[in-house]
Amino acid sequence: MQYRLTRHIRRLVLFIAIAHFYLAAAGQIVINEFSASNSTIIEDLDFSDYADWIELYNSGSTAQNLNGYYITDDYNAPDKWQITYDVTIAAGGYLLIWADGNNTGLHTSFKLFALGEEIGLFDPGLILLDSLSFSEQRTDISYGRIADNHSEWGFFQLPTPNASNTTKSYIDFASNVPDFSMRGGFYSTALSVELFTDLGGEIRYTTDGSEPNSVSILYSTAIPVSSTTILRARIFIPGTIPGPPVTQSYFINENSVEGKLPVVSIATAPDNFWDPEIGIYVQDFKPSWDVPINIELFENNGSDRSAFNELAGTKI
Repeated sequence: MQYRLTRHIRRLVLFIAIAHFYLAAAGQIVINEFSASNSTIIEDLDFSDYADWIELYNSGSTAQNLNGYYITDDYNAPDKWQITYDVTIAAGGYLLIWADGNNTGLHTSFKLFALGEEIGLFDPGLILLDSLSFSEQRTDISYGRIADNHSEWGFFQLPTPNASNTTKSYIDFASNVPDFSMRGGFYSTALSVELFTDLGGEIRYTTDGSEPNSVSILYSTAIPVSSTTILRARIFIPGTIPGPPVTQSYFINENSVEGKLPVVSIATAPDNFWDPEIGIYVQDFKPSWDVPINIELFENNGSDRSAFNELAGTKI
């Protein structure tokens, strides 16, 4: 009797040990970073596309086979998409899942919604391993764990798909934009343009078409505009990603209002068009990538102000 009891206890201990090992192994895979609006950061070579992506990270000390695991964008449908073949993440390694709707290989059956939704990771038994709900995301800015597998999350202007999240992180976005004292358009005299913000932060601006960054000119007094100029400005608040850039195109003494054709103003960093490596106009092939721009349309209907002014993208 004593022998049988001891044997049962040993089996129970062994069962608990195996169960503990399984749960620990299953729990070592986490959602580490994702992008719900990938425009230029990383290209999916399978479909020659810039698609949404989800990065998984193995925080454990052993490799993990993800065959049978599920990923979903709807907690009410945990089995929405499943990995159906052997794919292993090494200890401390990463795996990129493309959330593009193609439903093949490591391409999910769904896309991520940039205005906000949820991501869930489940094991083959549909046990929840990791999840998060996210709010509105911005183009080419990822959201991830600050230092892999930590509980604190942040936004990254320099995403790191398939690599450790070591670039600078931010707690939020600056949502306010600067006001301009004068709208872009066609003028016959020199201008003095003032910039304003009532919601805090500092204003930085550029005149070469590029988006302002942390080392661009800090606004302090009215900006003189004596010749045709593209003026771009945005708000900077410590600890947050800068606000959206606002662009105004000022045409000084140009033949415009009396002209017979509409005028389109496209603003972007010069390197996006002319750099030997990334410029879309100087390659000896047709580039597949697009570049961020601001576009304004001035119609030939007698108006000297833009019909629309929007952030966009362009490609060859």
